[in-house]
Amino acid sequence: MKVLLALERLLESHPIEQITSGRLAREAGISRSTFYRQYASVDDVLVQLFDHVIAEMTIASDGWISVANLDLEPQLRGLHQVYLTHGPLLRAVADAEVGEMKATSEAYTSMMAMWDEAVTVRITESYPWVKQPALVAHALNAADERLMYYDYGKGPDSISEELFKDTFQVMYRMWYSAPGSQPGSEELVQWRWNVDYYWSRTPPAVNAYPRNDRGAAVSTTRCFPVHFLPSIRQLGRRPGSALSVGCHRNGCSG
Repeated sequence: MKVLLALERLLESHPIEQITSGRLAREAGISRSTFYRQYASVDDVLVQLFDHVIAEMTIASDGWISVANLDLEPQLRGLHQVYLTHGPLLRAVADAEVGEMKATSEAYTSMMAMWDEAVTVRITESYPWVKQPALVAHALNAADERLMYYDYGKGPDSISEELFKDTFQVMYRMWYSAPGSQPGSEELVQWRWNVDYYWSRTPPAVNAYPRNDRGAAVSTTRCFPVHFLPSIRQLGRRPGSALSVGCHRNGCSG
């Protein structure tokens, strides 16, 4: 175990390609011969250390994956916290996918495939309206992994608590918006208009909805995070066009 801990310490200040078996043995306080009696290579140590972290990730998210707990937020937060705690290690493992550490590369690829499969099953069972659950699962996992790689890869001392919270909230909302539900619910959010409407040439009537203190049209109901909808500029709308982001649920048109 002390060799595993020694490797994680070294990864906080050295890229994996600079860590040799001799350096790792010295950090662990053992001889090279003792090191090779326990491990075949640094790659072997990295894989075993990675296995321990995968176990932590599995425990953090198992309730949501197994449908034992429908509340995704604390479990996704736990997953992000595990990555932050082991950021340098997990970044090294991800980098190994394009390096020469074949065992670590295979373990990393296998882990991502495992998460894709688990989330696909979860989406299929709980969000039956999603047409391509495997694609959605892969997109969510890949986006989450890349964001954590860049934001948490240097470890907990490299990111403030506020930034961690903001980063997590972005991904949390993405995990619910992708299957068309809202945070805290596994029910389908029914849109008042579909995406094709946004591109139509005829905006809703000027008096169709209440207006805020700036004179912009607003909706009386809001069941979907506003900041995940396309902006007026992205949609090619002129500023000031009457455009609502409202939605309704359970057949209530608002």
